[in-house]
Amino acid sequence: MCLEASKLLKRPAILCLAVLVALAVQMLPQSIPSAVAKGEATPSKITWSNNYSQTLKYAASKKKWVLVDVYTDWCHWCKRLDSDVYDEPKAAKFINTSFICMKANAEKGDGQMVAQKFGVRGFPCTLILSPDGKLKGQINGYSPPGEFCQKLSSIVQGK
Repeated sequence: MCLEASKLLKRPAILCLAVLVALAVQMLPQSIPSAVAKGEATPSKITWSNNYSQTLKYAASKKKWVLVDVYTDWCHWCKRLDSDVYDEPKAAKFINTSFICMKANAEKGDGQMVAQKFGVRGFPCTLILSPDGKLKGQINGYSPPGEFCQKLSSIVQGK
């Protein structure tokens, strides 16, 4: 019975990997952010922006979706999302391939404006925007890497 459960737990990771490969093949010419192309980051480490307007301009030019991580400094689950999901190499590679990413501290700078604009009231909150900046979906709270990638894929696929 434990063996059956372990097989089921591996399926989200396998699905996430399959989606990653499919998206990477489709988006290969435009999949690597400029920081990666310049050698400033690796594909398995997320390249983050903190400027909303620049992020949208860059995403529009690359025709890529935008992932906005809305967080606060005091939020325990925000820190867990960072360490468990964003720092996990396979999830980071999937996210880097599929999205232009922005960190938005809901209590400072552009992050305050983003949180107000999209009505964010709980943290962490991951906003998914189309390349033209329209809200397409959001993930409220924490999810482990496989589940998080599945949620992102569902939003992008319109499910």
